Amino acid sequence: MGLSLLGALPNSDLNEDLLSAKAKIQAGALKASELEQLNRQMLFVPEKSTDQMTAQFELIGGAILRQEQVEIEYYVPGRDQMTKRTIEPTRIRLIDGVSYVEAWCLRAEDRRQFRLDRIYSVTLLSTPISHQASTTFSLDEKPGLTAYQVWLKPTGRWVLERYGATDLGGNSATLFAGDPDWLLRLALSAGGDLVVTSDPELAERIRATALLALANYDGE
Repeated sequence: MGLSLLGALPNSDLNEDLLSAKAKIQAGALKASELEQLNRQMLFVPEKSTDQMTAQFELIGGAILRQEQVEIEYYVPGRDQMTKRTIEPTRIRLIDGVSYVEAWCLRAEDRRQFRLDRIYSVTLLSTPISHQASTTFSLDEKPGLTAYQVWLKPTGRWVLERYGATDLGGNSATLFAGDPDWLLRLALSAGGDLVVTSDPELAERIRATALLALANYDGE
């Protein structure tokens, strides 16, 4: 803005150095705005306390005993979204140290499982359930998600536990995601610990976005 005002003064003639500086500043502002737009798309989910999880466990457990519906606010990491849905919980299972709520989801009109630590609110509805419990639920069911093959550094093994990736051995894994932009942001936040190997187009987008971020950082 200052350079533009200087150029607007009477008898003022910007030399090539000032014109070049103005162009670089404008280009840097554009890169910064692109990165800011990307940051605004990211959803930052707060950590849950043990007391919150215990209270929600008791609420859902009570609804199971009474066979009633509940409304939950649930974080979907594969889409990086916080969703609100009505469910009919049927049981709570502990698998590898993680509690899962098995339920009929009215939004999906199908059976689903929800990690208890990703449920951020529970509202009792006092509405009787309309679907009976199923005994054929599989942990391998991931409807609506796309399987991506990724390569993980030894320091990136946390992805396996945090996002339920399937270890294929040899630093390879399968990661399920509903939105490629979410996987892009995960790869950027992993800082080189995660590389997408099954989708060249997405891998190139990740590389280009990382270069843009580095160029903007180096320019500061």
